[in-house]
Amino acid sequence: MLCVLFSLMFWIFTSLSKDYETHIRVPVSYHNIPFTKYFDSELPNSLDFYFKGSGFKLAGVHFRSIPDSIKVDVAALSGSKQQLNIQTLSLRNQFPGELKPYKILPESIVAGYSSRQSKKVPVKFNGSISFRDRYDATSPVVLIPDSVELAGEKAVLDKVNSVRTESILWTDISGDKMGTLKLDSASFSGLATSVSNISYKLQVSEFTEGILELPIELPVSQRSSVTLLPNSVKISYTVALADYPQLHAEDFIAYTEVPFSETPLQLKVMLRTKPLSVRNVRIEPEFVDYLIRK
Repeated sequence: MLCVLFSLMFWIFTSLSKDYETHIRVPVSYHNIPFTKYFDSELPNSLDFYFKGSGFKLAGVHFRSIPDSIKVDVAALSGSKQQLNIQTLSLRNQFPGELKPYKILPESIVAGYSSRQSKKVPVKFNGSISFRDRYDATSPVVLIPDSVELAGEKAVLDKVNSVRTESILWTDISGDKMGTLKLDSASFSGLATSVSNISYKLQVSEFTEGILELPIELPVSQRSSVTLLPNSVKISYTVALADYPQLHAEDFIAYTEVPFSETPLQLKVMLRTKPLSVRNVRIEPEFVDYLIRK
């Protein structure tokens, strides 16, 4: 019995220490392909890696975690040339571990590529936003970049004048939002784009209401002959809470005038100046009576 066990162990040892050959298939992926270019032939999606070594080492190759893919940096390898030409053995060091392949098939990846037309188009935010009571955006959603390059056939390219982000729904917003959004591929179907993700930023603030009473100004030429009834109006507006302390009555000017060509029943009151930070401005009353003294 001992003799049989010794013979079996000796056979296993000599088998594992003897040099053998094996191969495995590894996926290959291509990165940094210039988006204004396209390949005129199909690229292989996998490579066969061949190894030589003892049974111990080859067993390690098969049990090792195989990388998701061997990466080919197209832009770095082709440069300004109009052809991709890679000796695949130069990719051997991407395989993890000490044992590297002595041969890779196919031995080379050769493909030419051609240029296609391109143009720059704006990116449009595609979303629905609702805010918590008393909150609002201080400005529209900022997109970075706000435009992208598209490339493809001229007939398709001519039909696309903008691209949009993926649809998004924000509700009950009460604070700033920032992040990234994918571009909606349906908005540039059949075309390649220079980027696939867009950064966004939305600034949100709590708003408050302000109320002022202002005198109504008349042109200098009408001040001595026209009497307004009433001669002042109430101005109400909303403004970001942080900007409210900086606002004063002098920042607003209400005015009206009697037109030369007609004598309307009432005069419309308007604002000549108002701060850029205010919104939803309302004038009460919007129309006033007047008397012309002769």
